[in-house]
Amino acid sequence: MRRLSSALCLLSGLVVASCSSSSPPPPTDASVAADLQDIAVVDESLTGFGSVVVTWTVNGMPPATGCAAAGAQNVRLQVFFGRPETVPCTQGRFEAQNVSASTLNIGADLLRADGTAIYQYNLETTVRGGQTANVNVPFEPPGSLRVSWTVNGLPASQECANVGGYDVRLQGRRLTAPTRPPTCRAGVYTFQNIQPGDWSVEGTLTVLATSTTVRGINTQMGSASVPSGGAGEIELAFEAPQRDQ
Repeated sequence: MRRLSSALCLLSGLVVASCSSSSPPPPTDASVAADLQDIAVVDESLTGFGSVVVTWTVNGMPPATGCAAAGAQNVRLQVFFGRPETVPCTQGRFEAQNVSASTLNIGADLLRADGTAIYQYNLETTVRGGQTANVNVPFEPPGSLRVSWTVNGLPASQECANVGGYDVRLQGRRLTAPTRPPTCRAGVYTFQNIQPGDWSVEGTLTVLATSTTVRGINTQMGSASVPSGGAGEIELAFEAPQRDQ
């Protein structure tokens, strides 16, 4: 009977929908992968509310002695959106509760009695539901970050003209990009008043696309540690084709 049924379904070259098997074909790898794309993975620890405890030192000293030595009166903290919290420097600790679980960028300013800033810091932390995130702010003198570059392994002052290099666009997280990018042939740019710690910089070598616009031809990245009161250094090694002479 099964052979007869199959034959009837194929009579005159016609396929009859009602004759199809009642059992669906097994899923293919592609269909399984497509279904998995619709499944969102949720990090349960990043839901709900937690708390943040911020502590600080001043020039390597505890607040009880460091605040007075630095002439600091208060610490201003930006943990929540909206108005910042200002607490006495000698308090040495601040706790924020009922903070939404998320990644936060905490601003911390060490202030004189007149409200002017001695040091300004930004630190990132992750708040997880039902947990406490501990952040320590090491208020210390800022440093600098010197970024230099070569082109095709040669000094920028020599090779930029050969490749038509115009300027170098520098950017980095929490870094203020130069208002006017340094020229390619300058070969160096220094970021001043940098918070001590680890920094990364992305640099893009550009050429003129038109008389008023530029386009990037090579991008390099580098990282360095900036010490308190000292200088970190990054060298970017750009590669670019030479112009036809």
